[in-house]
Amino acid sequence: MYGPPDEIESHPSGNGPYEQWRYHHLDGIGENVTIEFPDALAGNSRLTHAIVQTGADRYTTVSVSLDAATYVIRGRLMTSNSAPLAIFEETATGPRVYAKSFALPPGSYILRLTFQDAANGVFLPKDVSFTVR
Repeated sequence: MYGPPDEIESHPSGNGPYEQWRYHHLDGIGENVTIEFPDALAGNSRLTHAIVQTGADRYTTVSVSLDAATYVIRGRLMTSNSAPLAIFEETATGPRVYAKSFALPPGSYILRLTFQDAANGVFLPKDVSFTVR
């Protein structure tokens, strides 16, 4: 879709294997874009990937594609050593791209998201690790 990335970071173990592809620039999207691909065998087919984009203004946006459903979204942003920075809860209805932005200084972060399908109560967890440079 976007061609080979400038960097690939692989995480073969933990809460489910995943890879992060980093692009220094993507036409039509911007600078410093990270796309996260979870392991297809992890059983979470409804949240296929996350896109992380950090602008020159240090605003970082995390985007996740949602299927057609209404979700209660709970999130916790923390540093890589688990120090909490922000907690939020909101509702979104798909299909759409859900996006959340944060003003962050350089460092490594984890955004722990839980998408609860309002119709059937099923929880879909999504951890997104990223670095602001």
